[in-house]
Amino acid sequence: MNLIKVKAVWPELDAQIAAWTSALRSGNYPQTLNVLHNDAGYCCLGVLYEHCTAGPWKRNQIVNSYQTLTGSSAVLRDDDVSDDMMRFLRSAMGTSEAVMSQLTDANDNYATFNEIADLIEKLYEDYKERMR
Repeated sequence: MNLIKVKAVWPELDAQIAAWTSALRSGNYPQTLNVLHNDAGYCCLGVLYEHCTAGPWKRNQIVNSYQTLTGSSAVLRDDDVSDDMMRFLRSAMGTSEAVMSQLTDANDNYATFNEIADLIEKLYEDYKERMR
């Protein structure tokens, strides 16, 4: 795989990562599994969408959850977050799967939001180092 280095707007992305990890650690978001957001709570990517975008949630009665503006209830799509954030979420860390997959796996395997926030910060620092 060829890694294409795209100049990210680091201060903006730094602020989004800081806001996201802070929200995860805040205790204000109950954690749920397998969907971005439902009546029980949020997955870690649902917290990102809730806290770092301007988009509202749409109720999805069929799967008893909420959808992003792009109609997704399980993963984030291109227009759900900034381009720089999506590049980070889709990046592969070494031989590992994409960041988004690592985070959903951690969330759905009962890692706490504090543990996930630590993982996000580590993955983000690795990403920034690779992109420089």
